[in-house]
Amino acid sequence: MGHVILNEFHLKNHSDYFLNYALHYTDMPMLVLLEPREDGSFMPGRQLRAADLDGSRGEENTPQWKTVALS
Repeated sequence: MGHVILNEFHLKNHSDYFLNYALHYTDMPMLVLLEPREDGSFMPGRQLRAADLDGSRGEENTPQWKTVALS
């Protein structure tokens, strides 16, 4: 579902409304790690996982595969 939304409303048909909504009313920008490029800019990398946070958010069973969702 996330792939379809990002593909249709961000990549193929760039929408200022979608971008502003995502930045102001969702935690979407926080859930993807940014990876540096050679030109000094950044590109989206993989999704944030519990293992990336201090103490693995208390997850002891495979935190390296558990994505992070905040409510």
